Formats: sequence, C-alpha cells, structure tokens
Amino acid sequence: MDEISRDAIRKLLEEGSLSSPEIFWRDHYEYLKGHGYTLRRRYEPDWSPSWHTSGIRRFDSEDAVMPFDGMINDATKRDGSYVVLKIIDATVPSAR
Repeated sequence: MDEISRDAIRKLLEEGSLSSPEIFWRDHYEYLKGHGYTLRRRYEPDWSPSWHTSGIRRFDSEDAVMPFDGMINDATKRDGSYVVLKIIDATVPSAR
C-alpha cells in the first residue's frame, strides 16, 4: 500500500475521508465483526466523522485517529481483549 503524504493526511482529516489503505478495513468490518473482532468506529460501513456534528475538535475525536501503517490495525475481541490485525498476501509463501 502507498505511503501517504502529510498534506494528503490533512486533507483526508478535514474531509473525513478514509485513506486508501483504510478502505480495506472498512470493506472487511462486518466480516471481522462476525468473527468476533470489532474495529474502531471509523471503519464502520456507515461511518461519518463525529467532529462534523459533535462540536468536538477533530484531533480530540477518537474516530479521527488514522493508522500509521495501513497494513496493521487494532481491534477488540468479544471478550474485551485487544488484538493487532495485519493484512498479508496469502499467495506469497513467506507471508504465511
């Protein structure tokens, strides 16, 4: 996945858009939830930025947090424990 420039990040935050790596997580939100993993609210399919309507500053909003590496994301398991999820290419033998 591509690295994102600081200007692109600022623009994404202002608009409340997901970066291209984050779209993977949004598109797999329901699948992961069905298997016991809940991603941050930012990745819910119908998410809209809370700072647009809450009056809370963007950088004080939990759903404004963007991942440093789009290949890795955090989630909460049904039992409340935290896990790290990583995207791998299963067609590459060393990634297994």
